[in-house]
Amino acid sequence: MDLAVGRPETDSVAVFEKHWRSLARGNLIPLLGDFFDNADPQSLPWTIITDVAPDTLMVRFFGTAMAALIGRDTTGQDYAQLLAPKARAARLAREWAAANQPCGFHSHVLLSDKSGLIYEMNGIGLPLRRSNGALCLVKYAMPERTQNVSNLESSRVIALERMSWIDIGAGVPAMKLTERESM
Repeated sequence: MDLAVGRPETDSVAVFEKHWRSLARGNLIPLLGDFFDNADPQSLPWTIITDVAPDTLMVRFFGTAMAALIGRDTTGQDYAQLLAPKARAARLAREWAAANQPCGFHSHVLLSDKSGLIYEMNGIGLPLRRSNGALCLVKYAMPERTQNVSNLESSRVIALERMSWIDIGAGVPAMKLTERESM
């Protein structure tokens, strides 16, 4: 698999990317305000928006379906601090690179919930520009398939199966992406 440039693998992810591109209106990156003013009601519950800094991923919006899936709303929290230490540095580096290139990324993750269901989730992350010029990332993922394992104490990401960069017109980072990363 070529990890340099990826394309969404599911219809809902492709629809989300097409909607994001329609908001750019000739610019490389759409405005955050335009994203909310023209929000797709089917994808918004599965959407997360984070401000990206080298050492933080401050959650500014956490969709209701995502909150229900993981059992909490992380709006206002530093998402990086919710990650296992092993995964934190890699996530911060990837999202900082995506925001600063700018470019997008496609991911395929396995996530478990408290009931023991494992969800296969295909997702996409794309940059948005605030009115002050600062960049943030909008991320969308929806469960594709589930399987039951056992009851767990909390929801958690089990593994990042695949990740690939998406060139939105400014190239992609030289950073290598991993095929599989346990969390």
